[in-house]
Amino acid sequence: MPKFVYRVFDDQSVSRFNGVDGFVAGNPDGAFNRHRYGAKSVIQRHMRWGNRRPTPFISVTASRAKAVHYARQRQELGHGGVSIAKIDTAALRASGVVIYHMATLVKRTRAHIDPVAWNYSEYLCLRYIPHEAIVEVWEHDEE
Repeated sequence: MPKFVYRVFDDQSVSRFNGVDGFVAGNPDGAFNRHRYGAKSVIQRHMRWGNRRPTPFISVTASRAKAVHYARQRQELGHGGVSIAKIDTAALRASGVVIYHMATLVKRTRAHIDPVAWNYSEYLCLRYIPHEAIVEVWEHDEE
């Protein structure tokens, strides 16, 4: 597990930063158990780019460079409020947040995702990212 992960978000993100709560998944009460039959479909839905149907996951990346790249892409698409949050994974685990390595989870559940969605540095946080785990947040244009 990396020491830090990064969350890119903007005005159109399902899960946006809240200074009190941190990040809450679009469907924080959604059922997920990686050992159950429905896990595959939840992962596939979350990893489908353009999906706006909320899932219990919040995507993060272990790569700061990838986060900056994703932020640039969002700005080029005309999204407003593009920001990056730096998150401490030890604080996540101490808060009880379940974190999955995306590529490992996809393989174990035999989910099928578009090759463009493959990112070995991606992690999926289940349900929430508490404010206490967020080290800093900055607008992308500050980079």
